[in-house]
Amino acid sequence: MVAEARKRLMILDLDGTLLDTQNRWNECQKIFPNNKREFWNCYQSERFMDLDNPKENVINYLRSLISDNTIVVVISGRSIKQYNKTVEQLKSINIIPQEIYLRGEKDFRKDYEFKASIVSQILQKYNAEEIIMIDDSDDVLNHISAKFPNIKVIDAKKL
Repeated sequence: MVAEARKRLMILDLDGTLLDTQNRWNECQKIFPNNKREFWNCYQSERFMDLDNPKENVINYLRSLISDNTIVVVISGRSIKQYNKTVEQLKSINIIPQEIYLRGEKDFRKDYEFKASIVSQILQKYNAEEIIMIDDSDDVLNHISAKFPNIKVIDAKKL
């Protein structure tokens, strides 16, 4: 008798995790060095997203965990305005998630609050024996591990 493979749920962040966005950050900073609101409008637009680079170490690690029984979900603090370019970026690194959750335009919650609310929804939707979240934010990782002790959190900065 062949044992059935365990179903795994992978919850992934984008900026700083799968993608290095430092070049986009720098370009927006050059244009709007003294205007925080305009800087964020620039950064949270598709304008300079082509400058983002794949973080191969994280992507390779992630690929080693993905099998036919893996559900991949992306939760990012990116704006919904960045959806189309986000899908393009994910295709370019050959990561095709079942779902992508981006922040609504008027959603100003802290990243960890936004992500925790989405994680709650996802856990009700998918029945997985193993749940892994990869993110680069200490606040997100700490909050998720405290609120959802069954989720294995992995710090992308350490990969």
